[in-house]
Amino acid sequence: QISPVIRRPGAYRCICVEVDVHDLAIAAITDAKLAVMSAIQTSQGDGTILGAEGGNVMTSTAPLGDEMATAVSLPLLRGLVQSWLRNAASRSSRVADDLLHHFYRLICSPDATMHDPALHRIVHSLMKSTFFRLLGELQHLGSTIICATFNRITVATNKIDLFDAKEYIDFVLTTIQKRGGAESEGGLARISLQPNNFYSHYIFLD
Repeated sequence: QISPVIRRPGAYRCICVEVDVHDLAIAAITDAKLAVMSAIQTSQGDGTILGAEGGNVMTSTAPLGDEMATAVSLPLLRGLVQSWLRNAASRSSRVADDLLHHFYRLICSPDATMHDPALHRIVHSLMKSTFFRLLGELQHLGSTIICATFNRITVATNKIDLFDAKEYIDFVLTTIQKRGGAESEGGLARISLQPNNFYSHYIFLD
């Protein structure tokens, strides 16, 4: 599956930040809102998924046949991941933690026992919906997206001072996770967002 890549070439004369994105697949598969939408799509044959704040409607890239084929396996997979999350949190299970860390690889790798092409396409489609919702929240809070992939997002903070930029990005990431709902419901609250490198000026060429 081809993952989306957002690129906005240009010269950015403000503090820019690289934010590492972790657990996007976990967030997508455990998102309570996407789970409800997935069930509705399967029963009604509708190929749309709600975007940020339920406003922007986005079309699922997964074929309708995949949604029907995974009507049983997708809820089972979601329940399995939630059980791993409980074991990792309450029992500090290293096995559960390792399984969560390699979850998407177990789904997408043809050599993995859990691999199923239809299930892979559905999970990837859910990840894209969660990813675009995350970008929408960043833009809503005033960040300019320079480059974005499933693993890393580079944003312009529109701040000149490094201290102000750090304070701003901490506020943005905290707000996004709070808006994402309770962590038990999955979604944006489940995504791990970690600011990495800060740049006083940033030139991005595509």
